[in-house]
Formats: sequence, structure tokens, C-alpha cells
Amino acid sequence: MLAGAITGTLLIAPAHASIKAGASCSKTGLQKIVSGKKYICIKSGRRNIWNKGVKNVKPATTNINPVAVGDPIGAIGGLTIPTTPLSFIDIDNLDLDRVYKKSREEITQITDAGNADGIEINYFIGEGVEPFRTKIAKSDLGNAIQLWSSVFKPSNLSVIWYSSKDVSWAQNIYLEKTGFSNQGLNSSNCTALYCGNASATTGASNDKYIFEQGLEFIDQGLWNRSTAAHEYTHLAQASLAKGVWGRAPLWIIEGGAQFYGEALGYTSFDLSKSTRRGIHSQYARDSQNYVNILFPEETLKNLLAKGNPKIINTLMHSVEFPEDRTASVGLAYLLGSCATEVLVAAYGHEKVLDYYRAFASEKSFEVNFEKSFGITLENFYFKLAPYFAQISGELSN
Repeated sequence: MLAGAITGTLLIAPAHASIKAGASCSKTGLQKIVSGKKYICIKSGRRNIWNKGVKNVKPATTNINPVAVGDPIGAIGGLTIPTTPLSFIDIDNLDLDRVYKKSREEITQITDAGNADGIEINYFIGEGVEPFRTKIAKSDLGNAIQLWSSVFKPSNLSVIWYSSKDVSWAQNIYLEKTGFSNQGLNSSNCTALYCGNASATTGASNDKYIFEQGLEFIDQGLWNRSTAAHEYTHLAQASLAKGVWGRAPLWIIEGGAQFYGEALGYTSFDLSKSTRRGIHSQYARDSQNYVNILFPEETLKNLLAKGNPKIINTLMHSVEFPEDRTASVGLAYLLGSCATEVLVAAYGHEKVLDYYRAFASEKSFEVNFEKSFGITLENFYFKLAPYFAQISGELSN
């Protein structure tokens, strides 16, 4: 069963207070603007201190008319979102709110310009799935199809949606469509309380596109609004990489799919970002045992709050090709989705596509990264530290 989302508050100190990098501060995540630079309170050892600060660029202001959301399950349909002109964003100027808005604005524009003509979808929907759940999932999938339509138009796409009552039926459909003999649905935890796991595959012959997803919840199922787009993104990733997508790091595979899933599935209704905070906090909890192997007795929230590039480097390397994929996947989802968010905001969606395509001809994920983004992967990890310090403020304790 999915837990409720958790809200938080960003505290910004008065701009007129004096400040010095390395001086003590009261609360991690606290921000202060002095002489045109924004300083963030980070954790260093047992102390909270001010970081070195980055140049603060004030975004132009405009009146924002919030999108009315009357559907208790969350808005469905298009991705029209309230926007405001954004200041320049680059890898050295990563403000949390501006990166979020810029990345969503980019995805919305590309999605709205998409063309799904020519895509054939075969839907297999279990009798136990409530019709309104299907309607929402089709809308979220439709957004993903629009986003990826310029580079990915499958002619043989099968979608299987099922409830806990339909697992045996769905399993038979899945085996028929994939051609697998010993690989089944991702339905091990499918119950009447929660059935929301999913997976995507190109089948045994590597020339089909299938994704399966449970669609049964006792709550609104808001966290799972990212799932349909997440799985479709995996199919697009595999297509762009010409079937050798396994050469890519786990954080860009799963985290990339999660970013696009959230951008397409949450944006229309999650104006307060409470759903985002809820699912990200859950990923942090899911990864705690794995994190403690790397950093005993530390929480992920506290580690990110330190704003320490060496810590971020260790964490990101740990979700490239982890030996224990199951234990590390929550961390890959969380850090990878935030890292992809930065890539889209700072470099653009098209550069991310370049990275996906590069694996078709080059095995080295480090070489591909530098060719695509013009920065070494190691340097990128270090540059993420101030951003992840801000992300820590979104995570519950």
C-alpha cells in the first residue's frame, strides 16, 4: 500500500544578514542571498556551515494562474502548466525551483509538438481493472507517446494492464506476446491492497515492445501516475540504443525513466510537489540499507545535505553497475531522476537523446557522456553536490 505524500517548507533567510563561507549556520537547506550570491547551509561533519555560494540570478516575475484540478485522482490529458520566464541555467547555477520548472517546460513543449500518428497499440485490459484507472493510464501513456514520437514510433506495441484478480490471465498474455518461457510478470507483490509494479521488454526476439503494469490501489494511486510513461521511456531508450542499452549505468536507465515518468505523469496535478516529495522520500527509505553499506550510520538525507562532492561521487558511482541491483534500485531511481532533471534543464532533452543513441556504437558510458554533454562524468557528479544539498530538503526524516 502506498503511504501518504509528505510536504515540506523551504526556509530563506533575510538577504541583509552578514555571511561568510564556512561560518556556522542553524539549519541545513537554509538559504541566504548576500551581495548577489546565494549561500546554502550544508552539513559538514557535525556542524552546519555555509557553502561557497553561487551567483544569484533573479527570475523575471509574472502573474501565474494555477491550473484548476477537479479530478481527485489528479488531472489527466494535456501537460499545460503554469510557467514563468526562467533565468539562465547551467551546470554551475542549479537552483532547485528553476531547474524543476525549466526541465518540465522543456518536456511540455516537446510533448505538445509530438505526433503519434502511425503508432499501433494493442491493449490487453483485465476484467478486474476499474475503467477510470484505465482512462488515466491511457492518458499518461499518451503523453509519453507524444514526447518520444519524433524518435520512437513502435508498430508492434502491446500493453497489459491487470488487477490482482487478473494475474493468471495477464501472465498468459505476457508469455504469448514476449515469447519468454521462464520470465513472468513483475507481479509478485500484486494484491487487492496494492498492485502497481510494472516492467518493459522487447521480448525474446528483441523486436517487439511490451509493457505490463498492475492497476489496483486502495488509495488514489498518485505515486503510480509516473509508471506508464516510465515503462514506455524504457522502450524508447532501448530503441535509441539499438538493443544494447545494458551498457548504460543503472542511474540513467532507471533514473532517466523515472524523471520522464514524473515530468509527464505528475506535472499536471502536483503543483505543490507533494507527490514528488512523497515518492522521493520513499526511495530514500528503500535505499537506506544500501546507503549504510557505503556510509555506516548515515541517512541519505544527511549525506546529501552535506553538499560534499566526494560523497556524491561515491553515491553516483555506486548506482552505475551495482552488484546488488535490487538493493540499490531505490537510490538509482532517486539520484538518477534528479541527475536527469539537471541534464534536461542545463543541456536540453536533445542532448539526453544523443547520450542514449551513443551506446549503439560506443561501449564506454564515460566516453558517451563527455561526447554528449561536453563534461566528464566525474566532473558532472561533483557539480551535482550543491543541487543534491537542496534536494535533501525535499526528503522526510
